[in-house]
Amino acid sequence: MQAAYNPQLVYAAADIDLYASTLLEQGKTEESAQLYQKLATDFPNPDPAHPEKAPQQIQEAQAVALFGTAKALQSQGQIAQAAAKFDTFKKLYPSSPAAKILEANYGIAVAAHQEKQDDTAIPLLIQVLRSRTGSVELRANAMLLHAKIQQEKNETLPAIDEFLKIALFYDSVPAAAAEGLWSGGQLLEKQAATLPSTSQNPKDVTKATQLKKAAKAYADLIAKYPTSPHIKEARARLAILEPTVK
Repeated sequence: MQAAYNPQLVYAAADIDLYASTLLEQGKTEESAQLYQKLATDFPNPDPAHPEKAPQQIQEAQAVALFGTAKALQSQGQIAQAAAKFDTFKKLYPSSPAAKILEANYGIAVAAHQEKQDDTAIPLLIQVLRSRTGSVELRANAMLLHAKIQQEKNETLPAIDEFLKIALFYDSVPAAAAEGLWSGGQLLEKQAATLPSTSQNPKDVTKATQLKKAAKAYADLIAKYPTSPHIKEARARLAILEPTVK
């Protein structure tokens, strides 16, 4: 669309959204943000104090512009500012597509977690995890953040389970899956240090069983996600653990 795009013309909200979101995926954040701002300017609210009373075409354009601006801010690392836009988007345009509402929930949850407001973040993340309309990447990232919150709350077993499940459920999202395997392996090792080496009861969780699971997590990371930033660390940990768990 870049070759055909003319900034002097007014385009439909769906067309601008397609073009701007593509630019955002390409890392062209400023260009994307400018397009969303142009969309908001091209379809102004006749009564800014009551945007819900605007014609449907204007509401649609304003909703797309607001959501797109939030995504651009999010990609720039401006988490709190993005969350504020996402929150406004949800309040003003609650009938927007479910997938966008879920992305807004995730954006708000990320900011809430950064501000140590996990009681706000957790219900929003659970909504994303239980949805059927959110993208695979969105659900994987939501599970990763939820697992990190559990870890920080010292909820060790649930955190381990959730970290490892990311690669099981969302193996097509390399960054989140690899991060889950690495974090799960690390947490398994940390837990193993507090456990007895063996037990007479085969159902008991022991140092040996948890170290074996950690080794598997590292092995899976190495085999499936060789470009992960944790690859060297995983290889080093696996080299140490393998002789002890065979």
